[in-house]
Amino acid sequence: MHKLHRQSTCRALRFKPLSGQFTSILSCPRMSPAFPIQGAMAACLIALGMAIVPDGRVLHAEPTETISVRTNQAKIIRLPDSAQTVIVGNPSVADVSLQKNNVLVVTGKSFGTTNVIALDARGAVVGESLLRVEASREGVVVVQHGRQRQSFVCAPNCEPTLVIGDDTDAFRTLKSQIEDRNALAQGK
Repeated sequence: MHKLHRQSTCRALRFKPLSGQFTSILSCPRMSPAFPIQGAMAACLIALGMAIVPDGRVLHAEPTETISVRTNQAKIIRLPDSAQTVIVGNPSVADVSLQKNNVLVVTGKSFGTTNVIALDARGAVVGESLLRVEASREGVVVVQHGRQRQSFVCAPNCEPTLVIGDDTDAFRTLKSQIEDRNALAQGK
C-alpha cells in the first residue's frame, strides 16, 4: 500500500467511466487522508473502476470479457502473468482466491453482476472483467403456494434448498438446520 502525501499542485483530468461519456475532474497528484475532499474523490474513482497512480494519472481499463458462474459453483480463470492483486467489486456476489501460477478461483455466492480487477505489483490495472453470477436452476423445482414459494433440488429425491426469494419462514428454518449441521461437523 502506498503512503499518500500532500502535494500542492493539482490538474484537471479527463476520464471515461463505464457510462462511456468523458468527465473532467480536478486531481491532486498525491492524495492525503488529511484532506477529505481528495480522499473522497479517490474513493469515487476507485468505485467507478479506475485506478489512481502516484503521479495523479487516472487509469481505466474497459472490461475485456464477461465471466459467468453459477451460485455455489466455482470457475477457474487464468490471469495475466503480471497480476499480483485481485479486487472484486461486490464480494457478496462472488468470492475469488488467487492460487499459484496466476490461477484465479471464482465462486458464485449470490446472483448478480459485479466486476473483477487485476493489478500488477505497481498497482497498475492489467485486466478487468465483468462477473455475472446466475442462479443455478439445474434440478430445481419451485413449489408455489399462494404467495409463498419454496425451492427444492430433485436429484433424484427432492430436498429443500436455500434460494433467495423463497418464503421467509421456510428459508430461516432451513438456514438454521444447515448452520446446526455445520456446527456439529466442526465439533461445536
